[in-house]
Amino acid sequence: MISPGIGQPLKATTLPPFYDKVMLELSQPLVKGLVYSVSAEGISGCNRSENNISGKCPTGLAADAKPGDLIINELLFNPPPLGFDYLELYNNSKKILRLADIYVASAGADGSIKPPVRITEDEWSVYPGEFILLTEDPGWIITNYPTAVAAALLKMATLPSMPDDAGKVFLLNRDGQVLDEVDYDHHWHSPLLTSESGVSLERISPDAASSLGANWSSASTSTGYGTPGYKNSMAFTDEVSPEWLSADPKIFSPDQDGYRDYCFIHYQLDGPGYTGSLTIYDINGRLIRRLADHSIWGVSGMYRWDGLDDMNRPQAPGHYILFAELFQLSGKIIRKKLVVTLAG
Repeated sequence: MISPGIGQPLKATTLPPFYDKVMLELSQPLVKGLVYSVSAEGISGCNRSENNISGKCPTGLAADAKPGDLIINELLFNPPPLGFDYLELYNNSKKILRLADIYVASAGADGSIKPPVRITEDEWSVYPGEFILLTEDPGWIITNYPTAVAAALLKMATLPSMPDDAGKVFLLNRDGQVLDEVDYDHHWHSPLLTSESGVSLERISPDAASSLGANWSSASTSTGYGTPGYKNSMAFTDEVSPEWLSADPKIFSPDQDGYRDYCFIHYQLDGPGYTGSLTIYDINGRLIRRLADHSIWGVSGMYRWDGLDDMNRPQAPGHYILFAELFQLSGKIIRKKLVVTLAG
């Protein structure tokens, strides 16, 4: 059965030479952009050892990928010795996307795009909200990250080079249009890590800028330092606030357990042209951290506090004050204070 609206196929034919594929002839064409569910019941193995097998899967007609539809969601660029890099993608659209039309590439020394590599030649679709993990050795991933989703792992003969210290990764469509790019740096990892080997970098928000360091974090300890093929341990959904400056969560515990490890400071200004600072003080008025120091602010954006001071030293549990002061050349000045709590 195919739902919605299709029903039973007119004909189902197993295909040689191995008869491990079935061609379905439908009573009406599929509608582009609609995700269908195919369910099968009462299937038997050829040797009759397995009977009444059932299952279901999605299907549909793929659409062309545009920038922002398919994004880079997680990177492992510093695996342990004899390990393998991986690159996780996430369908951030409502479209079905065809992976055979997608290419990955890295950057040369001059920042230009190296010859791209086609992800796959197979008819592999990625559905809205779905993850796909690219690697040269899925078996190694499953062994070293037991919570990995095997069905989401796609083996590539060659994955573009991802240096251990810093690099740039591109996603492109068949027309050469860049869908997403990440100019990563190992300094985006948590300074509390004793070793970055085998620790993936996870994207925090799918809608925030890809190359914003504050939008990436080391995977949590509780997940084994990686979430291949499923939701990131540090994933966070932005909540809209009517205030021009807001903090969420206001109570956080930076212990790398994947739950409220960071305090995110969001801002939404009334226009461009602001310059200013964002600083953090303890309740005694001592300066703890300069998140922004006479920086040029965009119309909107995000900063992140990890509970460390300017010397990367963990701070004691307690209340802290976030103070933002911005000005324009016209003489306009805006200021705001927020109180957040660092929990033990």
